[in-house]
Amino acid sequence: MTEYYSSRVNVEVLGSRVYKLLTPYIYTDKNIKVSAPAGLITDFISVPLGFFIKPDENGMLGAGIIHDYLYSKQSFYNYTRKEADYIFYTIGMIKNGKKWKVTAAYYAVRLFGWLFYKKK
Repeated sequence: MTEYYSSRVNVEVLGSRVYKLLTPYIYTDKNIKVSAPAGLITDFISVPLGFFIKPDENGMLGAGIIHDYLYSKQSFYNYTRKEADYIFYTIGMIKNGKKWKVTAAYYAVRLFGWLFYKKK
């Protein structure tokens, strides 16, 4: 089993599926070290996945927060869209472990993520 650290998800509800991160969200494992800042606006998972995955299901909140941050103009990380999507997949697999659900979410962001990706 992969060892990892993730901080607690602490958000303020701003509206339907819109949240503001109140404290930084940090995720670290042996290959990834990423932090999303307080103040980040997130919807956790943008694509309509409600039929088969809930954003609050184990591990997917954090994966969604990091993914939203890596897609944003605010991010100082130099990951490509493809790398950001793979990080989303990796965090989901490590924290959630339900391969079919995480894989479905990954392919959804690969197919539709370009709509939300903010290039620098």
